[in-house]
Amino acid sequence: MELTAQIHANGTPQQVLGALADPEFIAFATERAGMRLVSTDVEQLDSGAITLVVRRAATSDLIPANFRSFVGSEIELRQTEAWAESIPEGATTRHGTFDIEIVGAPVRIAGRSTIAEESGQSVLRYEGEVNASIPLFGATIEKAVGQVVEQVLASHSKLVNEWLAQG
Repeated sequence: MELTAQIHANGTPQQVLGALADPEFIAFATERAGMRLVSTDVEQLDSGAITLVVRRAATSDLIPANFRSFVGSEIELRQTEAWAESIPEGATTRHGTFDIEIVGAPVRIAGRSTIAEESGQSVLRYEGEVNASIPLFGATIEKAVGQVVEQVLASHSKLVNEWLAQG
């Protein structure tokens, strides 16, 4: 199933990516989403490239009830994002990749991300595919998981803006 989501933030692309790669913001956003932070690993190179790996745990309430038996009462999400070096002079868009895995379940979301300044704010776009390799139920699970991920990413707009406003 195709996944598309956008985050609109009142800051420059550098400020938004700075927040998303800040362990304190990651903890803040995880708590506000009602999840438990398991681990955070952020690597920022001198070139401006960023790689982050975040593991979060959540109740399996995020998944439709009839599929919870596949994962138990708690699920662990491993999110990996990699961003290319800083936006070169004169360019307007920065590119990255993302991967979200439900640990222990055959479900993965992967794709490309971009961030660009548009009309005085930053727009972060995620475009990818949700894949659930479960015979007979895969398409149904892909749709349910995709909807949850789109909702979580949409709520990130509010959280990023709140974080940036705090300075």
